[in-house]
Amino acid sequence: MLRSQLIGVLGGRDFNELQTPEGRKSLANDMLTTVNSALEQEGEPPLLAVLFRNFVVQ
Repeated sequence: MLRSQLIGVLGGRDFNELQTPEGRKSLANDMLTTVNSALEQEGEPPLLAVLFRNFVVQ
């Protein structure tokens, strides 16, 4: 379920947007919201942050 939802978040992003730090921060925030929503439905504790160690856009 998480994989599918995250693919949807990633697939909806524009290449140029992801080239900026602000765009990547926005993506991380949207990913965090998506994951925490799914975890809440399962009764699991939320994540605190999303960290990109490497970010490659093709």
